[in-house]
Amino acid sequence: MASSAELLALLRDRLNRSELEWRRTRLPPPTRANPLPDPDAVRLARMLEECGRKIDRIAGQLRTRPADAATENTVQTHLAFLVSLTETGMPDAEPLFASLRHLETLLADR
Repeated sequence: MASSAELLALLRDRLNRSELEWRRTRLPPPTRANPLPDPDAVRLARMLEECGRKIDRIAGQLRTRPADAATENTVQTHLAFLVSLTETGMPDAEPLFASLRHLETLLADR
């Protein structure tokens, strides 16, 4: 299995690409006919941004904590699941966000 750092990097890369594609296709520049973007599209774009920030915080937590094999195994398993959510392109942001929040809490509690 890949290391937590490798899985986080892969997850961050896929999420960045998904967010860019989402913004390109779903949040076009404003026009006179459509001056405001779709609120649901904006909400999802913001959620994807927050997922990216959570990934960065998790990476920081992992870098600053002592090595612990049990925690590392749990984190790797969780991250492998999250990476699998992004394999088909645009992930469902809400489960991804909830899973990242859970992982963040898990690391903070240990």
